[in-house]
Amino acid sequence: MGRPVLFGAIGVGLLLTAAAPITGIRYGVDMGLTSLADRPTGQATELVEDNFAPGLLAPIEVVGTGSDSGPLGDETRSDVNRFIAELSLDPRIATVLPQQSDGRILAVVVPKAAFDSTAATDMVADIRSRATALDGVEIRVGGTSAAFADVSHRITARFPWVITLVLTVSLAFLIVAFRSIVLALEAILLNLLATGAALGLTVAVFQYGVGESALGFHSTGFLQVYLPMLVFAVLFGLSMDYEVFLIRRMKEHWDETGDNAAAIADGLQRTARPITAAAAIMVAVFASFLTANVLELKQIGFALAVAITIDALLVRLVLVPAFMQLFGRWNWWLPRVGGRTTETAATTGT
Repeated sequence: MGRPVLFGAIGVGLLLTAAAPITGIRYGVDMGLTSLADRPTGQATELVEDNFAPGLLAPIEVVGTGSDSGPLGDETRSDVNRFIAELSLDPRIATVLPQQSDGRILAVVVPKAAFDSTAATDMVADIRSRATALDGVEIRVGGTSAAFADVSHRITARFPWVITLVLTVSLAFLIVAFRSIVLALEAILLNLLATGAALGLTVAVFQYGVGESALGFHSTGFLQVYLPMLVFAVLFGLSMDYEVFLIRRMKEHWDETGDNAAAIADGLQRTARPITAAAAIMVAVFASFLTANVLELKQIGFALAVAITIDALLVRLVLVPAFMQLFGRWNWWLPRVGGRTTETAATTGT
Protein backbone atom coordinates (compact mmCIF):
# COMPACT_ATOMS: atom_id res chain seq x y z
CA MET A 1 0.00 0.00 0.00
CA GLY A 2 3.01 2.27 0.46
CA ARG A 3 3.97 1.80 -3.22
CA PRO A 4 0.71 0.82 -4.92
CA VAL A 5 1.79 1.85 -8.44
CA LEU A 6 5.01 -0.17 -8.26
CA PHE A 7 3.45 -3.33 -6.84
CA GLY A 8 0.34 -3.02 -9.00
CA ALA A 9 2.42 -2.71 -12.16
CA ILE A 10 4.72 -5.59 -11.18
CA GLY A 11 1.77 -7.82 -10.28
CA VAL A 12 -0.13 -7.15 -13.48
CA GLY A 13 3.07 -7.55 -15.50
CA LEU A 14 3.71 -10.96 -13.94
CA LEU A 15 0.17 -12.12 -14.66
CA LEU A 16 0.29 -10.94 -18.27
CA THR A 17 3.66 -12.64 -18.79
CA ALA A 18 2.35 -15.89 -17.35
CA ALA A 19 -0.77 -15.66 -19.52
CA ALA A 20 1.17 -15.08 -22.77
CA PRO A 21 1.36 -18.79 -23.81
CA ILE A 22 -2.43 -19.00 -23.87
CA THR A 23 -2.43 -17.27 -27.27
CA GLY A 24 -1.08 -20.50 -28.79
CA ILE A 25 -3.38 -22.91 -26.95
CA ARG A 26 -4.45 -26.06 -28.78
CA TYR A 27 -7.32 -28.29 -27.70
CA GLY A 28 -7.72 -32.04 -27.90
CA VAL A 29 -8.97 -35.13 -26.11
CA ASP A 30 -6.40 -37.50 -24.63
CA MET A 31 -7.82 -40.91 -23.73
CA GLY A 32 -4.96 -41.69 -21.34
CA LEU A 33 -4.17 -45.07 -22.89
CA THR A 34 -0.54 -44.84 -21.72
CA SER A 35 -1.74 -45.22 -18.13
CA LEU A 36 -2.94 -48.75 -19.03
CA ALA A 37 0.52 -50.00 -20.05
CA ASP A 38 0.49 -52.74 -17.39
CA ARG A 39 -3.01 -53.93 -18.30
CA PRO A 40 -4.00 -56.40 -21.05
CA THR A 41 -5.87 -53.63 -22.89
CA GLY A 42 -2.81 -51.40 -22.76
CA GLN A 43 -0.54 -54.19 -23.97
CA ALA A 44 -2.88 -54.94 -26.88
CA THR A 45 -2.95 -51.24 -27.76
CA GLU A 46 0.83 -51.10 -27.75
CA LEU A 47 1.06 -54.14 -30.05
CA VAL A 48 -1.34 -52.57 -32.55
CA GLU A 49 0.52 -49.24 -32.53
CA ASP A 50 3.95 -50.86 -32.90
CA ASN A 51 3.11 -53.50 -35.51
CA PHE A 52 0.29 -51.94 -37.52
CA ALA A 53 -0.82 -48.31 -37.34
CA PRO A 54 -1.95 -46.30 -34.29
CA GLY A 55 -5.02 -45.13 -36.21
CA LEU A 56 -6.24 -48.72 -36.60
CA LEU A 57 -7.60 -48.54 -33.04
CA ALA A 58 -10.29 -46.11 -34.20
CA PRO A 59 -10.29 -45.45 -37.97
CA ILE A 60 -11.92 -42.47 -39.64
CA GLU A 61 -15.14 -43.42 -41.42
CA VAL A 62 -15.93 -41.67 -44.72
CA VAL A 63 -19.38 -42.30 -46.15
CA GLY A 64 -20.35 -41.16 -49.66
CA THR A 65 -24.01 -41.01 -50.73
CA GLY A 66 -26.17 -39.17 -53.18
CA SER A 67 -28.45 -36.29 -52.29
CA ASP A 68 -30.69 -36.90 -49.24
CA SER A 69 -28.57 -39.95 -48.34
CA GLY A 70 -29.78 -41.80 -51.43
CA PRO A 71 -27.69 -44.10 -53.64
CA LEU A 72 -25.01 -42.68 -55.90
CA GLY A 73 -25.42 -42.35 -59.63
CA ASP A 74 -22.83 -43.60 -62.11
CA GLU A 75 -21.09 -40.23 -62.43
CA THR A 76 -21.16 -39.35 -58.75
CA ARG A 77 -19.93 -42.86 -57.86
CA SER A 78 -16.89 -42.23 -60.00
CA ASP A 79 -16.30 -38.91 -58.24
CA VAL A 80 -16.46 -40.57 -54.82
CA ASN A 81 -14.14 -43.41 -55.89
CA ARG A 82 -11.68 -40.83 -57.22
CA PHE A 83 -11.92 -38.91 -53.94
CA ILE A 84 -11.20 -42.08 -51.93
CA ALA A 85 -8.30 -42.99 -54.21
CA GLU A 86 -6.77 -39.57 -53.58
CA LEU A 87 -7.10 -40.17 -49.82
CA SER A 88 -5.10 -43.38 -50.13
CA LEU A 89 -2.20 -41.35 -51.59
CA ASP A 90 -2.07 -39.01 -48.58
CA PRO A 91 1.23 -39.67 -46.72
CA ARG A 92 -0.58 -39.23 -43.38
CA ILE A 93 -2.81 -42.23 -44.10
CA ALA A 94 -1.68 -45.85 -43.64
CA THR A 95 -4.43 -47.47 -45.68
CA VAL A 96 -7.96 -46.95 -47.01
CA LEU A 97 -10.45 -49.84 -47.12
CA PRO A 98 -13.49 -49.04 -49.36
CA GLN A 99 -16.76 -50.94 -49.36
CA GLN A 100 -19.98 -50.53 -51.38
CA SER A 101 -23.57 -51.30 -50.41
CA ASP A 102 -26.83 -50.33 -52.12
CA GLY A 103 -25.16 -47.66 -54.20
CA ARG A 104 -23.39 -46.07 -51.24
CA ILE A 105 -19.69 -46.14 -50.46
CA LEU A 106 -17.99 -46.49 -47.07
CA ALA A 107 -14.24 -45.95 -46.79
CA VAL A 108 -12.44 -46.97 -43.60
CA VAL A 109 -9.48 -44.58 -43.40
CA VAL A 110 -6.64 -45.68 -41.12
CA PRO A 111 -4.39 -42.73 -40.27
CA LYS A 112 -0.80 -43.17 -39.17
CA ALA A 113 -1.43 -40.96 -36.14
CA ALA A 114 -3.24 -42.02 -32.98
CA PHE A 115 -6.98 -41.41 -33.00
CA ASP A 116 -6.79 -39.04 -30.00
CA SER A 117 -4.01 -36.87 -31.44
CA THR A 118 -4.29 -33.40 -32.96
CA ALA A 119 -2.92 -34.87 -36.19
CA ALA A 120 -5.98 -37.13 -36.49
CA THR A 121 -8.45 -34.30 -35.79
CA ASP A 122 -6.61 -32.09 -38.28
CA MET A 123 -6.99 -34.87 -40.85
CA VAL A 124 -10.73 -35.01 -40.19
CA ALA A 125 -10.98 -31.28 -40.85
CA ASP A 126 -8.91 -31.66 -44.02
CA ILE A 127 -11.07 -34.50 -45.38
CA ARG A 128 -14.23 -32.51 -44.73
CA SER A 129 -12.75 -29.46 -46.42
CA ARG A 130 -11.72 -31.42 -49.50
CA ALA A 131 -15.13 -33.10 -49.71
CA THR A 132 -16.86 -29.76 -50.24
CA ALA A 133 -15.41 -29.67 -53.77
CA LEU A 134 -17.65 -32.59 -54.84
CA ASP A 135 -20.98 -31.66 -56.46
CA GLY A 136 -24.12 -33.73 -56.10
CA VAL A 137 -22.52 -35.89 -53.41
CA GLU A 138 -22.87 -35.97 -49.65
CA ILE A 139 -19.67 -36.90 -47.84
CA ARG A 140 -19.98 -37.56 -44.14
CA VAL A 141 -16.94 -38.10 -41.94
CA GLY A 142 -17.41 -40.04 -38.71
CA GLY A 143 -15.51 -42.19 -36.25
CA THR A 144 -13.89 -41.47 -32.91
CA SER A 145 -11.49 -38.81 -34.20
CA ALA A 146 -14.35 -36.98 -35.91
CA ALA A 147 -16.42 -37.18 -32.72
CA PHE A 148 -13.52 -35.68 -30.76
CA ALA A 149 -13.23 -32.87 -33.30
CA ASP A 150 -16.96 -32.14 -33.10
CA VAL A 151 -17.02 -32.24 -29.30
CA SER A 152 -14.03 -29.90 -29.16
CA HIS A 153 -15.73 -27.48 -31.53
CA ARG A 154 -18.97 -27.57 -29.54
CA ILE A 155 -17.20 -26.91 -26.22
CA THR A 156 -14.97 -24.12 -27.53
CA ALA A 157 -17.92 -22.48 -29.30
CA ARG A 158 -19.92 -22.41 -26.04
CA PHE A 159 -17.01 -21.19 -23.91
CA PRO A 160 -17.54 -17.46 -24.67
CA TRP A 161 -21.20 -17.81 -23.64
CA VAL A 162 -20.17 -19.43 -20.36
CA ILE A 163 -17.69 -16.62 -19.70
CA THR A 164 -20.32 -13.98 -20.49
CA LEU A 165 -22.92 -15.57 -18.23
CA VAL A 166 -20.51 -16.03 -15.30
CA LEU A 167 -19.11 -12.50 -15.60
CA THR A 168 -22.57 -10.91 -15.85
CA VAL A 169 -23.98 -12.75 -12.85
CA SER A 170 -20.79 -12.23 -10.83
CA LEU A 171 -20.72 -8.50 -11.60
CA ALA A 172 -24.35 -8.05 -10.55
CA PHE A 173 -23.81 -10.03 -7.35
CA LEU A 174 -20.65 -8.15 -6.42
CA ILE A 175 -22.25 -4.74 -6.98
CA VAL A 176 -25.04 -5.72 -4.61
CA ALA A 177 -22.68 -7.29 -2.06
CA PHE A 178 -20.04 -4.53 -2.07
CA ARG A 179 -22.32 -1.60 -3.02
CA SER A 180 -19.53 -0.44 -5.28
CA ILE A 181 -19.00 -0.34 -9.04
CA VAL A 182 -15.20 -0.03 -8.85
CA LEU A 183 -14.64 -2.98 -6.51
CA ALA A 184 -16.92 -5.22 -8.56
CA LEU A 185 -15.16 -4.39 -11.82
CA GLU A 186 -11.76 -4.72 -10.17
CA ALA A 187 -12.65 -8.18 -8.84
CA ILE A 188 -13.82 -9.34 -12.28
CA LEU A 189 -10.73 -8.06 -14.11
CA LEU A 190 -8.26 -9.45 -11.57
CA ASN A 191 -9.97 -12.85 -11.63
CA LEU A 192 -9.73 -12.90 -15.41
CA LEU A 193 -6.02 -12.09 -15.16
CA ALA A 194 -5.48 -14.84 -12.59
CA THR A 195 -7.35 -17.38 -14.72
CA GLY A 196 -5.40 -16.38 -17.83
CA ALA A 197 -2.09 -16.65 -15.97
CA ALA A 198 -2.94 -20.12 -14.62
CA LEU A 199 -4.00 -21.36 -18.07
CA GLY A 200 -0.93 -19.78 -19.68
CA LEU A 201 1.38 -21.64 -17.30
CA THR A 202 -0.58 -24.84 -17.92
CA VAL A 203 -0.12 -24.40 -21.68
CA ALA A 204 3.62 -23.83 -21.20
CA VAL A 205 3.96 -27.02 -19.14
CA PHE A 206 1.55 -29.48 -20.74
CA GLN A 207 1.40 -28.26 -24.35
CA TYR A 208 4.99 -27.09 -24.84
CA GLY A 209 6.46 -29.62 -22.39
CA VAL A 210 8.28 -27.23 -20.04
CA GLY A 211 9.26 -29.33 -17.02
CA GLU A 212 7.56 -32.48 -18.27
CA SER A 213 10.38 -34.72 -17.00
CA ALA A 214 10.04 -33.32 -13.49
CA LEU A 215 6.30 -33.98 -13.45
CA GLY A 216 6.62 -37.41 -15.06
CA PHE A 217 4.63 -37.11 -18.28
CA HIS A 218 5.10 -36.75 -22.03
CA SER A 219 3.43 -33.76 -23.67
CA THR A 220 0.68 -34.50 -26.17
CA GLY A 221 0.94 -31.01 -27.67
CA PHE A 222 -2.51 -29.89 -26.51
CA LEU A 223 -4.71 -29.41 -23.44
CA GLN A 224 -7.87 -31.32 -22.67
CA VAL A 225 -10.62 -29.38 -24.40
CA TYR A 226 -12.75 -28.93 -21.29
CA LEU A 227 -9.86 -27.76 -19.07
CA PRO A 228 -10.15 -23.96 -19.65
CA MET A 229 -13.88 -24.00 -18.89
CA LEU A 230 -13.33 -26.12 -15.78
CA VAL A 231 -10.54 -23.91 -14.43
CA PHE A 232 -12.50 -20.75 -15.18
CA ALA A 233 -15.64 -21.96 -13.39
CA VAL A 234 -13.89 -23.43 -10.33
CA LEU A 235 -11.51 -20.50 -9.90
CA PHE A 236 -14.27 -17.92 -10.18
CA GLY A 237 -16.31 -19.75 -7.57
CA LEU A 238 -13.42 -19.99 -5.11
CA SER A 239 -11.99 -16.53 -5.77
CA MET A 240 -15.37 -14.85 -5.33
CA ASP A 241 -15.62 -16.56 -1.97
CA TYR A 242 -12.24 -15.12 -0.92
CA GLU A 243 -13.10 -11.74 -2.42
CA VAL A 244 -16.39 -11.39 -0.56
CA PHE A 245 -14.76 -12.50 2.69
CA LEU A 246 -12.00 -9.90 2.30
CA ILE A 247 -13.97 -6.93 0.98
CA ARG A 248 -16.91 -7.29 3.35
CA ARG A 249 -14.55 -6.90 6.30
CA MET A 250 -13.06 -3.80 4.68
CA LYS A 251 -16.56 -2.49 4.03
CA GLU A 252 -17.52 -2.83 7.68
CA HIS A 253 -14.50 -0.76 8.74
CA TRP A 254 -15.18 1.83 6.02
CA ASP A 255 -18.77 2.25 7.18
CA GLU A 256 -17.53 2.84 10.71
CA THR A 257 -14.63 5.21 10.03
CA GLY A 258 -14.74 6.42 6.42
CA ASP A 259 -10.95 5.84 6.29
CA ASN A 260 -10.05 3.93 3.10
CA ALA A 261 -6.45 3.05 4.05
CA ALA A 262 -7.45 1.90 7.52
CA ALA A 263 -10.30 -0.19 6.07
CA ILE A 264 -7.91 -1.97 3.69
CA ALA A 265 -5.36 -2.64 6.44
CA ASP A 266 -8.01 -3.88 8.86
CA GLY A 267 -9.54 -6.19 6.26
CA LEU A 268 -6.16 -7.69 5.40
CA GLN A 269 -5.14 -8.06 9.02
CA ARG A 270 -8.29 -9.97 9.90
CA THR A 271 -8.71 -12.13 6.78
CA ALA A 272 -5.23 -12.74 5.33
CA ARG A 273 -4.51 -15.77 7.51
CA PRO A 274 -7.87 -17.53 6.98
CA ILE A 275 -7.69 -16.90 3.23
CA THR A 276 -4.13 -18.20 3.00
CA ALA A 277 -4.94 -21.26 5.13
CA ALA A 278 -8.04 -22.11 3.07
CA ALA A 279 -6.10 -21.65 -0.16
CA ALA A 280 -3.24 -23.81 1.12
CA ILE A 281 -5.67 -26.67 1.76
CA MET A 282 -7.11 -26.38 -1.74
CA VAL A 283 -3.66 -26.18 -3.30
CA ALA A 284 -2.55 -29.31 -1.42
CA VAL A 285 -5.65 -31.20 -2.58
CA PHE A 286 -5.29 -30.24 -6.23
CA ALA A 287 -1.50 -30.66 -6.24
CA SER A 288 -2.00 -34.28 -5.14
CA PHE A 289 -3.52 -34.91 -8.59
CA LEU A 290 -0.01 -34.55 -10.01
CA THR A 291 0.90 -37.92 -8.51
CA ALA A 292 -1.69 -39.68 -10.69
CA ASN A 293 -0.50 -41.57 -13.74
CA VAL A 294 -3.26 -40.02 -15.86
CA LEU A 295 -2.38 -36.96 -17.91
CA GLU A 296 -5.75 -35.22 -17.67
CA LEU A 297 -5.68 -35.47 -13.86
CA LYS A 298 -2.21 -33.95 -13.88
CA GLN A 299 -3.47 -31.08 -16.05
CA ILE A 300 -6.48 -30.43 -13.82
CA GLY A 301 -4.45 -30.58 -10.62
CA PHE A 302 -1.67 -28.35 -11.92
CA ALA A 303 -4.01 -25.73 -13.40
CA LEU A 304 -6.20 -25.43 -10.31
CA ALA A 305 -3.32 -25.51 -7.83
CA VAL A 306 -1.48 -22.76 -9.71
CA ALA A 307 -4.69 -20.74 -10.18
CA ILE A 308 -5.57 -20.78 -6.48
CA THR A 309 -1.99 -19.96 -5.48
CA ILE A 310 -1.94 -16.95 -7.80
CA ASP A 311 -5.37 -15.81 -6.68
CA ALA A 312 -4.80 -16.15 -2.93
CA LEU A 313 -1.28 -14.72 -2.78
CA LEU A 314 -0.70 -12.35 -5.68
CA VAL A 315 -4.24 -11.12 -6.34
CA ARG A 316 -5.91 -11.07 -2.91
CA LEU A 317 -2.89 -10.01 -0.84
CA VAL A 318 -0.99 -7.75 -3.26
CA LEU A 319 -3.04 -6.45 -6.18
CA VAL A 320 -6.35 -5.92 -4.38
CA PRO A 321 -4.87 -3.72 -1.61
CA ALA A 322 -2.57 -1.93 -4.08
CA PHE A 323 -5.41 -0.94 -6.41
CA MET A 324 -7.76 -0.12 -3.56
CA GLN A 325 -5.13 2.24 -2.20
CA LEU A 326 -4.84 3.85 -5.64
CA PHE A 327 -8.59 4.34 -6.08
CA GLY A 328 -9.11 5.73 -2.59
CA ARG A 329 -12.69 6.87 -1.92
CA TRP A 330 -13.72 5.81 -5.44
CA ASN A 331 -13.66 2.23 -4.14
CA TRP A 332 -16.98 2.86 -2.43
CA TRP A 333 -18.72 4.83 -5.17
CA LEU A 334 -22.18 3.85 -6.36
CA PRO A 335 -24.38 5.87 -8.75
CA ARG A 336 -27.16 7.96 -7.25
CA VAL A 337 -30.69 6.63 -7.29
CA GLY A 338 -33.52 9.11 -6.78
CA GLY A 339 -31.18 11.88 -5.67
CA ARG A 340 -29.51 9.71 -3.01
CA THR A 341 -26.84 7.09 -3.33
CA THR A 342 -27.97 3.57 -2.67
CA GLU A 343 -25.13 3.40 -0.15
CA THR A 344 -26.69 6.21 1.87
CA ALA A 345 -30.14 4.67 1.60
CA ALA A 346 -28.80 1.35 2.86
CA THR A 347 -27.09 3.03 5.79
CA THR A 348 -30.27 4.83 6.88
CA GLY A 349 -32.35 1.69 6.42
CA THR A 350 -34.70 3.26 3.85
